[in-house]
Amino acid sequence: MEDILEMEEETINIYALYEINNDAENIIWYYDDMPTYIEWVGRGSTVPFEKDESKKWSKRETLYPREEQFCCKNDFKEEALKFLNKYFETLLEKKIINRFILSNTSKPPDLL
Repeated sequence: MEDILEMEEETINIYALYEINNDAENIIWYYDDMPTYIEWVGRGSTVPFEKDESKKWSKRETLYPREEQFCCKNDFKEEALKFLNKYFETLLEKKIINRFILSNTSKPPDLL
């Protein structure tokens, strides 16, 4: 158990929160050139569903409905942030995504 706690303290999670450009010709990308010190964990949605006053489910709107999760050792945090920022800036320039932010949580800032 001690080993697991040690490992958790040595690694950090980085979330890339973004919005897909639905008008883009191609919305698929790969992390072929990602440095070995960054691990891709997975992707998902950040859109929460909540019950309204009438007990019906509805989803909340956010500027960043999608997320990609990465992890790396604490020693490589700055390098990982630089790489991921550049990578998502390129997706933005290619108009594959409309916006993005890097975060230490999977919850978009407009929903905090």
